[in-house]
Amino acid sequence: IIKEKVREPEVEEQIEASDTANAGITAHTLKGSAANLSAGEFVETAFEMEQAGRNGELDELQGLMPVILEKYQELRVQLQNWLREAR
Repeated sequence: IIKEKVREPEVEEQIEASDTANAGITAHTLKGSAANLSAGEFVETAFEMEQAGRNGELDELQGLMPVILEKYQELRVQLQNWLREAR
């Protein structure tokens, strides 16, 4: 679900449309998915995005978008390594 949520343009489109409320909701979904994987840094960033969305802080959301994408890439590598080791 994290791959689908981060890779699909939903969050970026919401931010570009200044739709902070829905961006916050989407960030909440991301946070929950990442928490299930114990991905602490990703969860923290998603939480910050969720709060920014709830507070209508568009600039904060825009600033956090590259951060969440970076955290996603880090998580992806960790999961790939874990899967490789599990084989």
